[in-house]
Amino acid sequence: MDPLLINEYKDLIMPSNIETLKKILNYGKLPEIFTLVNKGNENLAEKLLYSYITTYIQEEVRAESLLRKIGEYAKFLKISAEE
Repeated sequence: MDPLLINEYKDLIMPSNIETLKKILNYGKLPEIFTLVNKGNENLAEKLLYSYITTYIQEEVRAESLLRKIGEYAKFLKISAEE
């Protein structure tokens, strides 16, 4: 999932709307997360973002361990990601 481009939300980050800029800096620019935060549903956005990050890290560790055969280090990285 690609983040939004500047053209897709530039009218929201004008100097008069500093709160939206803060939200972008805190939550990122993934479209679904961005939409939820703008609608005031930060709780769900945080849960989805946590799930996305956790899944991404696990997949990256698995891919890296298969590629480099790092075995025990992969277990350490998985535990680190969970914490």
